Amino acid sequence: LCSMGRAQAVAAQKLIAKLPTKYIIVSPLGRALETADIIFAKHPQRKAIQAIVNPVIRECITNPDDIPNWTLKNQKDKYVASGKVKYDFSILEELHPALYFLETVDPELKEKTLEKLKEVGEEKYVEVMVDMMDKKAKSAPRHHKHLESNENARKRAKVFLEWLQKFIREKELRPEEVTCLLYTSPSPRDRQKSRMPSSACKKKKKKNK
Repeated sequence: LCSMGRAQAVAAQKLIAKLPTKYIIVSPLGRALETADIIFAKHPQRKAIQAIVNPVIRECITNPDDIPNWTLKNQKDKYVASGKVKYDFSILEELHPALYFLETVDPELKEKTLEKLKEVGEEKYVEVMVDMMDKKAKSAPRHHKHLESNENARKRAKVFLEWLQKFIREKELRPEEVTCLLYTSPSPRDRQKSRMPSSACKKKKKKNK
């Protein structure tokens, strides 16, 4: 998160503290996990809340730059150690590391990437995925650079909704006891601000004054 994103998360703490949350369903993206850490930091039941990390609810990959180099171990070490909420990474642990990203691309690209991984070895999954996705992005029409179609995104949303309904039934929860945290695209203006280094933001504010 940029400084503006963290400030917005802190501002949401009072509202979040009023929710009867028992479980958080969160995307494994760093910005989603960081948001969960911040907004639940002052929740009265934060020590009892469990955060389920589910890769199906992350946003679609729009270009190869969306594939970070972090490993599952890095994310676990960072956020489990924070101690603010209890994180459950078991869904991700059941998947090949690459499948975390491949959930958000089209089936054809997913199969081709998995085939390539068998040839070069699993330790090179980031390198393979960037290469495969870069080729698809370059061959796509200008108006459609996403590596996941709208149709596949809708299917993924349906899969998650079915999973969530089953989760609520099995845990015998009320819907309001579950909070889902996933990344949503900022407005163009906010996106421009978030790309600025904090020092650049300060300079711009002084200039505007």
